[in-house]
Amino acid sequence: MTVWVKRPAIWLTSAYIIGIVVGTRLSKELALFAGVAAVLVAGMAWMLERKSNAGLIPVLILFGLFGILAVQVRLNPTNPLGDITDKLVQIQGQIVESPRYTQQRDIYVVETLWVVAEGDKRNVKTKVQVSVYPEGQQKERQRYSYGDIVEVRGRLEEPPGQRNPKGFDYRAYLQRRGIYNVMSVQPYSIKKTGVGSLPYVMSLIYALKSRAEAVFDLYVGGEEGALVKTMLLGQKWLLPSEVQRDFQTTGLSHVLAISGLHVGFIAAALSSIAGLLCLTKKQAFVFQVCLLCLYCAMVGAAPSVVRAVVMAALLLGGKAVGRQPDMLNNLFVAAFSILLVRPLDLFDVGFQLSFAAVAGIILFAECFESWLKFLPRWMAAGLSVTLSAQLGVWPIIAYHFNAFSVVAMIANLFLVPLSGLLVLMGFALMVGALLIPPMGVLLGPPVKLLCFLLVRGNEVFAAIPWAFIRVVSPSCLFLACYYLAIWFLSPEKPGWVRRPFLWCGVMAAVLLLARILAPLLDNDLEVVFLDVGQGDCIYIKTPDEKYILIDGGGRSASHTGTFDVGEDIVVPFLLKNGVGHLDLVVMSHAHDDHIGGLVAVFENIPVRAFMEYPPGEKSDKYIRLKELVLEKGIKNVYAYAGLSYRVGNDVWLDVVYPQAEGVQPEALFDRGDNNRSLVILLRYRDATMLFTGDIEADVEEHLSKNWNLPIDILKVAHHGSNTSSSDEWLEVLRPQLAVIQVGENTFGHPSPEVLQRLENRGAKVLRNDHHGAVIARYTGRKWRIRCMIDEW
Repeated sequence: MTVWVKRPAIWLTSAYIIGIVVGTRLSKELALFAGVAAVLVAGMAWMLERKSNAGLIPVLILFGLFGILAVQVRLNPTNPLGDITDKLVQIQGQIVESPRYTQQRDIYVVETLWVVAEGDKRNVKTKVQVSVYPEGQQKERQRYSYGDIVEVRGRLEEPPGQRNPKGFDYRAYLQRRGIYNVMSVQPYSIKKTGVGSLPYVMSLIYALKSRAEAVFDLYVGGEEGALVKTMLLGQKWLLPSEVQRDFQTTGLSHVLAISGLHVGFIAAALSSIAGLLCLTKKQAFVFQVCLLCLYCAMVGAAPSVVRAVVMAALLLGGKAVGRQPDMLNNLFVAAFSILLVRPLDLFDVGFQLSFAAVAGIILFAECFESWLKFLPRWMAAGLSVTLSAQLGVWPIIAYHFNAFSVVAMIANLFLVPLSGLLVLMGFALMVGALLIPPMGVLLGPPVKLLCFLLVRGNEVFAAIPWAFIRVVSPSCLFLACYYLAIWFLSPEKPGWVRRPFLWCGVMAAVLLLARILAPLLDNDLEVVFLDVGQGDCIYIKTPDEKYILIDGGGRSASHTGTFDVGEDIVVPFLLKNGVGHLDLVVMSHAHDDHIGGLVAVFENIPVRAFMEYPPGEKSDKYIRLKELVLEKGIKNVYAYAGLSYRVGNDVWLDVVYPQAEGVQPEALFDRGDNNRSLVILLRYRDATMLFTGDIEADVEEHLSKNWNLPIDILKVAHHGSNTSSSDEWLEVLRPQLAVIQVGENTFGHPSPEVLQRLENRGAKVLRNDHHGAVIARYTGRKWRIRCMIDEW
């Protein structure tokens, strides 16, 4: 029997995407084996096809193999300058991308002509991202342009990779753009030496973009100018972080991304121009597609823009030859076109959101409009597009951003039409002022007003209580079942799906079964020493799925601006790893490098109990923590030596130090709050782990007198400072593994003497600054250790 499908692009693209996903999970050797196996299976299927006439199956297998090979070619590329990273170098190269000018720094992508390291000059062509930080309060900056030849002196570094489980991988993000190294320098370390030759088309594109920027700066300016440049030129970095956060809160982030809305307006305008020029259908097609491609290149060819341009080209091409467009098929053709050239774009958030939103609109917009026909037509049409787009994107937003906007539907209904008008007027201003400069004076004020109304209107919706809620990342199995379900329930469902509700019931049963089996299959004790820079933060999952957090890190020297370790590292880590609540949060002591991130944790994640020992000095962070404990009705546990706190069925936290107030020798507190740190012993079956906060040598001496229990894993006190980890203390503990929670700092942590002492005791040392997060799992009566950065 012949296997026939209505839309082959869907099946072939899906097979290719599955191949990409599988390819990222395989080593090169396994990928080669899978490729050989796939060819053999496809060959056998082709032989059988001659008898059964089921020719689609071998084609799908081959497309899956093609996906594996395509992504393997681009995975783990060799860094051309890998042998000289972390060394002082001098490079000369050409700026090959539009510079990014921000308040904190200027960013240039330089394609090298030559590199000098340790007196050795080599001619090598590779991209380096150079960040230039202004000195002090410097206002006037020397800035460079696309095409300039520059010389830069500084330390060449590889960008940071994924340092915590399911955290952001900045290195992979840059590598997808062909950038393997970064440099951070001061203004005196970079200078212009000339202007290089550029391809004519690229020069034209950059000139047009620069003139468009100048138009918006001149006739709009300020925060409104930054907004219109974001929406029309893709310069999102210009918007203040609080404005971007408000758009995320209201579910309107898509308004800031260049997508089908913008391309649709351009295509409509170009269609009108083609009509005025009396072009034939084929001439109009070439005219429109060429200018759309020009705009795509001008704004950086992000996946969402490429998707919109490809779909517009398919739609216009269909009209040119008199064919009725199949939008769902075109969507998958667009996806395949992008992934064929850039397979790793599959993991780009913009790519995923763009395709999910359009898929939702294609599948359900007409249904929603028919259901809402009792409303005015303009309202029904707007609301149906909003609802269907949200239906497509909310699981991906939840997966990546751990947020669900409660006000998204209402905000989209009111503000998307306003943003559409702004896009239309913005384009009119850009083109009109370029052709006839006086038009800028006429159109600039209305554009500025529209920008003001959009930002302020969005602020109003963002200020609504419970405008958005934090959610855990859904599983990949949930995402797959969800998108299959909405496809099967839509009018565009596959022909072989006769009972869609039965299929959805089966998928719901699969999800329920997976939820029941997951705790039974994953029942190990897990401890993660999070990489939060210069600070402590430890996450513990018990075998029966109870969640504990000890400390929450704090601000470190490597982070600047609005960075908050709780908001930007700890909370995302918890939500992305499926932690929707915490059974216990422990404060070792009240220094900001230990509790700085806990405020964000308490504000965003339900906490059932808070364990502390009262600090000697109450910092602002500590006061805020106590306010949140009171506001949210969190159980407050006063910890002291002798307390054993049971979490779940088999995990115990034994408080070893300090003793209760009035009993504790006050002399130990004379050196400050470091010696008020809780010392907690974790016990599970035969496993032991000791958390020591920032205690110093006199506390260690006090505890050593009566200590007689060897420790499996030691959290080294005070980030490896020489004020702690004395010989006597390490002698009685005899740890097998020592973990130092340390980041970039000016204190000299960890001390070489401490490292030597640990080595002398035979302890294996792991540290966050070198190894990223350290993950310890106790399974089968044995600790299994892995690091996010494999340097041991």
